[in-house]
Amino acid sequence: MSIDPSASSKSHNANSIMSTGLAERSAKFLLSLPRSIKRSILMLADFIMSAVCLFFAIAARYGYIDHHVSLLVLSLSALIPVLCLYAIGFYNGVARGFFDAMMGSVLQLFFVLIIIAQTILYFKLLPNVPRAVPILYLFLFFIWLWNSRLTIREFLTRLQGKSQQRTKNEDGYENVVIYGAGEAGRDLLEGLRNSHKYNVVAYIDDD
Repeated sequence: MSIDPSASSKSHNANSIMSTGLAERSAKFLLSLPRSIKRSILMLADFIMSAVCLFFAIAARYGYIDHHVSLLVLSLSALIPVLCLYAIGFYNGVARGFFDAMMGSVLQLFFVLIIIAQTILYFKLLPNVPRAVPILYLFLFFIWLWNSRLTIREFLTRLQGKSQQRTKNEDGYENVVIYGAGEAGRDLLEGLRNSHKYNVVAYIDDD
């Protein structure tokens, strides 16, 4: 039985186009949702992954997978970093654009959480949790946050097309001018470029 290579290639290309189209439609649908809904989706995804990272951190420390802590303790412990991320503005729309600065703040937050966790474990308030778990857990969770936000930013950048001229009348973007050309102005530019709402057209500075 012979197989036509060209037919197989066409089928593969058609499937790729359908997958890409579905991904783009899904992304556009998510972008059209209210900000509060998008924030809730991100927080829910981070909470789930936070619990997964904590579970595997405990399992890695013990050397085997088992229910080493109760589901309630696991859930509450996984929820704390997500609430702290919300408190420092990690889930704000424009803040996601300040990627380097925001991830630096996340790193500082996790360092503080590690100190607090080590203090709690030192006084044996959680006897079933080894002291190495918080470090391993927050390391895994930080990797998730870093890669997930990079993936989201890259996908949205490709979807929107940075090189495309964007105006409010034609594409729904509002032209804005940044006052101040210093470091804060450059950070604001990076954030607005990834906000998918504003188009920076110029800088204004006293100098």
